[in-house]
Amino acid sequence: MTLTIDHVVIAVRDLERAVTDYRTAGFIVIPGGQHADGLTHNALIVFQDGTYLELLAPTPQAQITASRSGQGFLPLLRQGEGLATFALQSDDLAADRAALLERGMMAGITPVAGRVRPDGVELRWQTAWLTDGWQPFFIQDITTRSLRVPDEAEVCAHPNTALGTARLKLAVRNLAAAMEKYGQISGQEAIDGTRFEVGGIEIELVEETGLLPQERLSEVVLKGRSNIRLPMGLTHQAAIQMQATP
Repeated sequence: MTLTIDHVVIAVRDLERAVTDYRTAGFIVIPGGQHADGLTHNALIVFQDGTYLELLAPTPQAQITASRSGQGFLPLLRQGEGLATFALQSDDLAADRAALLERGMMAGITPVAGRVRPDGVELRWQTAWLTDGWQPFFIQDITTRSLRVPDEAEVCAHPNTALGTARLKLAVRNLAAAMEKYGQISGQEAIDGTRFEVGGIEIELVEETGLLPQERLSEVVLKGRSNIRLPMGLTHQAAIQMQATP
């Protein structure tokens, strides 16, 4: 399995307001587009290392109700605003799925999904998810990734000096089970007993007593030129901090 961190999903109620707030927090935010099912749309904050933050919101015509909760990306929005999940990029989703199926970890794979950018360019990809839900999910591009994730220098030059993703912190209900899960996903031994490295980015597991879901993405640590903890009022309840990188 060859996996890297692709992006982090941040659920927001109002995309336009979230874009304004994240720009106020010092990020360059670019329009993403509307997903093919018409229920969600997004905007992107792209970093020099190729990772990005996705601001994901329901479209005006979507209603987040129990009857529609199984459609598209809407399940990621049910818990309100904040960090929702993260995606691992695969260069061979069929093979990775087969490997995880052998371990009893993979639940399914979606038909081809996608979205249309504001400039009319259509993007296509395929995703897969685990037996315990969306944490994390897996993605492989069908169209060129640079169409989905622009890599021009100007979209990565954030005024707050954010450069990339350093670490994802996950709160887990059962540390031993989570250690086994991420050991199988990463194919590596843990670092210091609680951390794994995926494509140069750390995944840190922290046991949280009383956690209702099996696990949740609790914090994103970005690389930058200064040490900043971003105001959660601007990040829409997503815990994001930036650490100075030598």
